[in-house]
Amino acid sequence: MKEMRLEFRPDDKIDDQCYELVQQVFGIESALLTNESMLDDFDDKDIPGHELVRLSLIPASEKSHYERVVRITPDDRILVWYPPVTKEEEAKINKETRERLLKQVEAAYGISIADYPEDAELYIWKVVEFIKRKKSQNGTMA
Repeated sequence: MKEMRLEFRPDDKIDDQCYELVQQVFGIESALLTNESMLDDFDDKDIPGHELVRLSLIPASEKSHYERVVRITPDDRILVWYPPVTKEEEAKINKETRERLLKQVEAAYGISIADYPEDAELYIWKVVEFIKRKKSQNGTMA
């Protein structure tokens, strides 16, 4: 068996406060975080009228709706929303999810992050950096 090795990049932006954020906001005490980890990764989404099903169970006649799904694993391992979510629904869901996640962060840290840049992704490390800046501006330690 080939020996697996986990190696961390020297430009890793994840620190202890990133793990603390995941614990405080989502109640998850252990997780593997990378520079690509986002708040959305830990969010339990529920879309009314849709359910998560394996792509392999979608009828062939309807698979064209899922063309933009990246297929790096077999279809029986990929979960998709069925019926498909429209672009309009997806935009609305993404906006509502973002607002809800930011409110969860605000509640956990007792600070306002209403000025978090609208175009900034919700990478865990970016949110933590923003919180650190806010706390240093307010004169409290991060």
